[in-house]
Amino acid sequence: MKRLLLSSLLLVTVLCSCELFAIDEGRIVHVGIGLSYRGCDVQVLPATINDAVELSLAFTELFDKRAFSTELLVQRGVLDEQGVWVYEGSSSPSLPTKERVLGHLEHWVTTLEASDLLIISYSGHGLEDGSLVLAPTDKGAILSDAGTVDTSLLLAVDELFRLLAQSRAAVFLILDSCYSGNFVRDGDSSVSIVEEREIFEDAYRCYFSDASYGPGVFVLSATSCDHTSGEPLAGSHTHGYFTAALLEGLGWECTGRRLALRRPFISSDWLYGYILSHQHIPTSSEFSLWYQHPHISGGPLDLVLVK
Repeated sequence: MKRLLLSSLLLVTVLCSCELFAIDEGRIVHVGIGLSYRGCDVQVLPATINDAVELSLAFTELFDKRAFSTELLVQRGVLDEQGVWVYEGSSSPSLPTKERVLGHLEHWVTTLEASDLLIISYSGHGLEDGSLVLAPTDKGAILSDAGTVDTSLLLAVDELFRLLAQSRAAVFLILDSCYSGNFVRDGDSSVSIVEEREIFEDAYRCYFSDASYGPGVFVLSATSCDHTSGEPLAGSHTHGYFTAALLEGLGWECTGRRLALRRPFISSDWLYGYILSHQHIPTSSEFSLWYQHPHISGGPLDLVLVK
């Protein structure tokens, strides 16, 4: 009985402990990816461009005392002479084709050092396996002749993780897309403070060892691996429900497009909790599909952005 009680207390202690991973002096780079799909043959997502642009602006103000840079890869669409949205095509230097997205990410993965931070945000369509749907090079054709998504446009979960695993810098991956929980490797867990362990002995060894944790990939996703992510159906200035709460957590005021509040502390875990409490859509429902529950990657570290 005493051993069981001791083991239980130890497990609670381990589960409640959390190491803070702070980026204090290094460089911070943000790559913002957003696709509206205007002019394409799939559902248009008007809020995604606002998501990408205002996250870029918010991070710029948030890190104004740091070595910070941001770059946007966005597919906006253009209005033709008749006022109809058409696809801008590969002539746009910021069009987020798969080749261009991978090129930008590979550059930063190989350039940034262990003291740096790479923030990647994505707002757009996601398939049921989590794959991100990127821009075609021309004509706006995302669907094949068979009516399925052209696989050459997809950035799969494993493909992106293989690239990010090469990074010496910490990576903060923010995803506002359907089924984005596929990028959270802790399965069904909404939040995990420590890595999964087989049983009490593993927790004991972890807690009392001298092991330290280096930079890794921190993931914050809009929803689970088996559910969609939404945005308001109407409005003059909209954001995805997840990104709207995220921006608010960062201190950003969407109506004035400014950083209205400087919070003394912001971390990945803190942002997750803020989004849970403030997003304008239920996090669960027994009788409706109109909900979404954000997820966060597990692990022993909490990525500190501001302190």
